[in-house]
Amino acid sequence: MVVFFVLLYINPSKEAAQARNLQRSADTATILSYVSSYFDSEKVIPEQIPNSKNCVEFRNEICKSGPYNCKDLVNMSFLTKENAETLVSMPTDPLHVSINGTGYFISNEGEGKITVCAPYAERNEKISFFKYMY
Repeated sequence: MVVFFVLLYINPSKEAAQARNLQRSADTATILSYVSSYFDSEKVIPEQIPNSKNCVEFRNEICKSGPYNCKDLVNMSFLTKENAETLVSMPTDPLHVSINGTGYFISNEGEGKITVCAPYAERNEKISFFKYMY
């Protein structure tokens, strides 16, 4: 236990970065879970999700929920439909500063594979989750 506190004292920025990366992992998993629930209820991959082999590309960033301008961003308002599980607000990256974007990206890589990623992860960590919808 003492070693943990010594490490925390010695390198607090590392611990903070790891905590933010854990939040990013939880956020991307949450977004993918809601998209999967939408697919389960509607039996279709939303057309708003861009077709792309790479998750991080221009126009693949997810738009914040609410009254934001989603031009050149992915509008995920389909997740607020009454017949699907509703996402109250779209999670945003803990450090990414954007007026309309969340800092998280989404793509339909083809053959039912949806990927959600967090390109602003710290300490060279790669955070990306995917699921085959069919």
